[in-house]
Amino acid sequence: MAGPSREQALSLLAAANNHGDLAVKLSSLKQAKDILLVVEPSVAGELFPYLVELQSSPESLVRKALIELIDEIGLQAMEHSVMLIPVLLSLLKDDDFVVARKSVISGTHMFCSVLEELTLQRSTSHRPFLRPPHVSLTQRFAPQIGGRSTSTQPSTVSAHLCLSLHV
Repeated sequence: MAGPSREQALSLLAAANNHGDLAVKLSSLKQAKDILLVVEPSVAGELFPYLVELQSSPESLVRKALIELIDEIGLQAMEHSVMLIPVLLSLLKDDDFVVARKSVISGTHMFCSVLEELTLQRSTSHRPFLRPPHVSLTQRFAPQIGGRSTSTQPSTVSAHLCLSLHV
């Protein structure tokens, strides 16, 4: 039996976008998420534009489910998630407090993942981050992490920063 396909995910995302029944929309979105979690990141990235359409759904439960999907899928297909960040940013202004809060939390997860990835890339390449030579990462982020003196290791700084950002 063949695995889930791009066409199945497209069909489910179309149902999530266009069906009149909220239960069908949420079920379709959950099934699409399950498919997007197992397909190649490049295939998931091709489907992200269809996810973006859901941000204008009149149902707050659909927007909330979209953010949860972005939180799970975006981290697996980080190179394609540039399409999803504007969705999170626009949902920060949502009238529903729960949707706006979820957007903050999901955005924080993505931001921390990017910092961790940059730290790992830097540690494996042994190249410094691009920054002015007179400003260390510790000096730059000290106000955000309570002004404490920390080691100048980027991984320590990113860990402190991510811990302070978690909601």
